[in-house]
Amino acid sequence: MDIREYFEIEKRQKIEQYRRLNRFARRGAVVFAGSSLMEQFPLNELMVDCGIHEPMYNRGVGGFTTIDFAANLDVLVLDLKPSRLIINIGTNDLNDADFDPEMFRDRYDGIIARIQDALPSTDIVMLAYYPVNEAMLAQNGGVDFRHRTNARVDEANVVVQSIAQARGVRYADVAEALRDGSGSLKADYSKEGLHFYADGYEAVFDDLMRLALE
Repeated sequence: MDIREYFEIEKRQKIEQYRRLNRFARRGAVVFAGSSLMEQFPLNELMVDCGIHEPMYNRGVGGFTTIDFAANLDVLVLDLKPSRLIINIGTNDLNDADFDPEMFRDRYDGIIARIQDALPSTDIVMLAYYPVNEAMLAQNGGVDFRHRTNARVDEANVVVQSIAQARGVRYADVAEALRDGSGSLKADYSKEGLHFYADGYEAVFDDLMRLALE
């Protein structure tokens, strides 16, 4: 079994785990959904530390693209019938050398359209993508992420914001506290230039909770 096959099996297992967890989840809660940057968000631990007790669920799956997310939309969003959805999906789409902004727009827009059709009362917040630290990625051999530059992140954020405006949902950029003076992800917060340690999430936690609870 090669590493890609292993990760595909792992993703399927995570979806099955969420499918089973959904049986016990409260409907009408707040749901955070996305890929690895959402999956690794220590939501419940930070909530406990801050004395927040409202029900919230994390439905992030590492490695997911917009295609993967759309294929599993029922488990990640629809089955939970959230009152509010905070979504950050698509960063893995940016890894492709032949990234096509228009095709990306169509896929992400299709996800939002399906949610709105199925759950018209769900309040949707589309998060801007977080910055990366390109120097750290290069130093750590991030060959799979060499196309995920801050310039491409900025380009994709324009697309995400335009979808939000067209669909009448909110767009929120909570990443300011993560940026250094050059606009890159702060090295102190990052594992390898892309993902965060817990203090990186803590830096944006208050803003995320404002979005979740307002």
